Amino acid sequence: RADVLPLWQYFMQKAGPERPIDRITPEFAEALLLHDWPGNVRELSLLARKIAVLVDPEEMLDADRLPAAMG
Repeated sequence: RADVLPLWQYFMQKAGPERPIDRITPEFAEALLLHDWPGNVRELSLLARKIAVLVDPEEMLDADRLPAAMG
């Protein structure tokens, strides 16, 4: 779990360098950390790519932007 947030930042940078990687709320970070990630790193990478495409780069990412399956 210690690698989740650094990996999130890496995948967001890779998805779009213009994306501010630190624009996440504590609730968003907590949801990332508490998720079991059954799809492993690929699941996290896919989520970052989806969010990078669907969300305005200036938007603060809150837990409501995460899939319902993540709780």
